[in-house]
Amino acid sequence: MQNIFVLFFGRTGSSYLMQVFKSCHKTKVLSAYGEIFTSIDIILRSFNIDNKNTEWAINNPIEYLDLINNKIKNTNIDYLFSKIQIKYFMNLSPDQQSRLINYPDSKIIIIKRNILDTYISEVKAKQVNKMSMVDTSDIKIHLDINDFLEYYKLVISYYKRLTELLRENNKKYLILNYEDIHENRLNVDKINYILEKLKYLDLNLNINHDMYKSINFVFKQDRNTSIKNKILNYHELNKILTIEGLKYLLN
Repeated sequence: MQNIFVLFFGRTGSSYLMQVFKSCHKTKVLSAYGEIFTSIDIILRSFNIDNKNTEWAINNPIEYLDLINNKIKNTNIDYLFSKIQIKYFMNLSPDQQSRLINYPDSKIIIIKRNILDTYISEVKAKQVNKMSMVDTSDIKIHLDINDFLEYYKLVISYYKRLTELLRENNKKYLILNYEDIHENRLNVDKINYILEKLKYLDLNLNINHDMYKSINFVFKQDRNTSIKNKILNYHELNKILTIEGLKYLLN
């Protein structure tokens, strides 16, 4: 069995990605909406593991993964998909980071999205107090530009350090871009695009059409394609991003 770790920041399309994986043959998704280190209690209960707890899993992430893998071995599952927040990963000790990156029979996927769109999406989702399955296209927010710039710097620094660690460990990885996935209109086309990309990691997955039909796929909450239609203080943002050399984020 292979472990596929999806490293992500919130609002980058990770939940949709996990639904795609769930729709394939011989796959299991540990947490479609959360991630393995924020959904520990649910995951432990799903495997009837009552002698371990959240504190143990947080302090022993590799042993936690080993326990899950032992529960799944000797099944018909070939691919186990797990989401790991990048901010969680960066808080691990260097030894834990290395052991996770080099976990046996593992593959690494990093999912990315325009950082400004990601930030706006999170603010909107918090405003309606719902992270999926609600249309926020008609909502315009006043962007806290200083807060966004701090967020941008943090995200960039984490991506940089993560890719450095992967290279230092000679670990092959795949980057999936939110925009590339969702420029396809139909779910089946999005899925086929993703599955084709996975071949880079020597993953050859096929859609399980019965499972595919049963999934209520999440959708883009904001249908606006222009940042101008998402925020109230666009001109102020345009001016500051131009000064900061970040105007590309508005494209």
